[in-house]
Amino acid sequence: MTTSYVSFPLSTIHVDDWKVIGGGTAGNTIAARLALDLAGYSVAVIETGSFYELDNSNRTTVAGYDYYSVQTDTPPSFVNYNIPTVPQSGYNNRTIEYAQGRTFGGSSALNYMAYHRPTIGAMQMWADTVQDEDWTWDNVLPFFKKSVNFTPPDYTKINPAFDIQYDESVLNPPGGPLQISYGNHMFDYGLPLQDGFEKIGLTATNGTNAGQLIGYGPQTGTLNTKGATRDSSKTSFLETGMQNTNIKIYQTTTAKRILFDGNKTATGVVVEMQGIHPTAQYALSARREIIVSAGAFHSPQLLMVSGIGPRATLESLDIPIVTESEGVGQNMWDQPWIGLTFKTNYETQTQVILNNPNITASAVSQYLNTQSGPLAGIGGGESVGQLIRSLPFSLFPAPFISILSPNHNPKTHLTHPRLGKTPFAPPPLPQQHHPHLPLLLPPRLARTRARPPSLRPGAPQRLLHRPLHDAGRLSRRTLIARQHDDFVERYERSSRY
Repeated sequence: MTTSYVSFPLSTIHVDDWKVIGGGTAGNTIAARLALDLAGYSVAVIETGSFYELDNSNRTTVAGYDYYSVQTDTPPSFVNYNIPTVPQSGYNNRTIEYAQGRTFGGSSALNYMAYHRPTIGAMQMWADTVQDEDWTWDNVLPFFKKSVNFTPPDYTKINPAFDIQYDESVLNPPGGPLQISYGNHMFDYGLPLQDGFEKIGLTATNGTNAGQLIGYGPQTGTLNTKGATRDSSKTSFLETGMQNTNIKIYQTTTAKRILFDGNKTATGVVVEMQGIHPTAQYALSARREIIVSAGAFHSPQLLMVSGIGPRATLESLDIPIVTESEGVGQNMWDQPWIGLTFKTNYETQTQVILNNPNITASAVSQYLNTQSGPLAGIGGGESVGQLIRSLPFSLFPAPFISILSPNHNPKTHLTHPRLGKTPFAPPPLPQQHHPHLPLLLPPRLARTRARPPSLRPGAPQRLLHRPLHDAGRLSRRTLIARQHDDFVERYERSSRY
């Protein structure tokens, strides 16, 4: 097999109809749609990272290893930005990191692969907020269906006792190119978990993709069952575009600033290529539009460094103002997620994560020979419960209430030299643990503190010179649960050796 490369002088200006900045979840989708349009548009995608199959190998591709790439406290990754926060006052002043994809596929290349759609009410709220009925559920559903190709559960590889229910009408006819399925493996702890959901008043849903989420049921994932591999925006949309059009790919190429003409119309983008010429910059231009799709953090950062943003911020950094826009880089919405780990008598992903040689050898053999076993599923999602905010707190188990109660007994805490007081002692190892009962809290408004990078040649290329905001105002219950989860995770990691 031979691979051809396009070479060009760095001073050349490359012109296309559309330039898409960011080859992530949205960017690849937009680029592929435009390139496949019958109008025959020329499209280029600009991405700071490269291809995760090369940079991260099986850790990204094998479905059951999906937990690897999203970790933020591991050594520097080729596929993860690991964006730091400022010290968190409610987290013992520790600095934590946000995971964000730095590769073709973006965060769809390093997340936990869960796929579910928003609710009918959430889409209506969005439509009302932007005053555009195109965003209502009924108007968006055809595009959801157009994007995915659903594979029904294979009960030769999944325990038939799960008897998975889903609404075929919202998944068919097959669209594509994104593959979604229930994977080729589910751990049996999901069955008693369903009984637990029933006892706190939840009922089984008809899947997680029909606009109704209150209840419980197995989780679909972005997983291709033929090889039991991750499906991302790269393997689905971008590859479809690459196979059927002349879409251009600029890998390991960082967008530095957007160029504007005298009418303040975006006409191009200054980029910097990593590798042979680490500080060489050149311009790429577009006949129609420059599409900024660099993610929640880097899109506003790129706008600000290009002169679009709050006046005070731009003037403090001596950035010439193109358009004053006070909302850029502000008003970030984040959804807290809390993972609580419990000891269980059922087999879970724990022994695979701990690299138990006996369990791992069997799992690898199943995966390679029949695309089944623990590595052929997303490592969770056997039963996901969605709670309404008004669910009585008293319905939760007593130990759970005691952890999160503002009147909890301080004697139940354990003092750790670095973490301070944390609830509960760590579980003994080796054990099977189930870290799958998240508590989703209402999103909070939070302001980010991001400083655009210097554009001077040779300047340090840290993408955020100032870390993100302090989320210390999160509820005390949230912080206690986060500390417990963090303590257990660190204890388990330190006990592997």
